[in-house]
Amino acid sequence: MLSEILDIPESAWYCYENTRHISLPANVPYLGMGSSYFAALTLRYYEKEIFPEIASEYFNYISPGKIRPLGVLISQSGESSETLWCRDLFKEYIAITNEAQSSIVRSPNIKEVILLRAGREDFSSTKTYVNTLVALYNGFGIDTRFALENLDTRFAMYREWAEKTAGELS
Repeated sequence: MLSEILDIPESAWYCYENTRHISLPANVPYLGMGSSYFAALTLRYYEKEIFPEIASEYFNYISPGKIRPLGVLISQSGESSETLWCRDLFKEYIAITNEAQSSIVRSPNIKEVILLRAGREDFSSTKTYVNTLVALYNGFGIDTRFALENLDTRFAMYREWAEKTAGELS
C-alpha cells in the first residue's frame, strides 16, 4: 500500500505528460461513481460549464432513456456497472479510465479514450483519483504543473506527518 501512495507524484507527472494536449467538451454530462464523480465535480466548482452527475442517478432519474449527443464517462476500472449503463444514453461518449482493455472502452459509440496511466492499484485508487484530476484539468486548459511541482516539493513532508500521526495513534 505504501508503494502505491509513494508512486502518486511520478504517476501524476506521467499522466500530465500524456494528457496535457487533450481537449474536453463543455456543456455535457460528466458521469461517474464515487471518486470519479467527485473529480468531475471539482471542475464544476471551478466554474467550468460541465454537468457532473452520479452515473446511477443520471441513468435512473435524470435522463432515463433520453439519448444525448455527447457525454463523458469516468471509471477507474472501466467496469463500474452504473457508468456502463450510461453508454447507450449518448450517441457518442468519451471514456476516461485507467484500464485500456475494460468494458467502457469497448462500445460502438465510443468517440475517444483518455487513459489515466496510474498503473495497478490493489489497495485504493489514490493514483487514479489524482490522475483523473490532472486529466480533467488539462482537458480544460488548466495548467496543473504548479500543483504537481508543489506535490513533489511537499511529498516528503506529507510522509513525515503521516508517520508521526500513525505513531501517535498506535
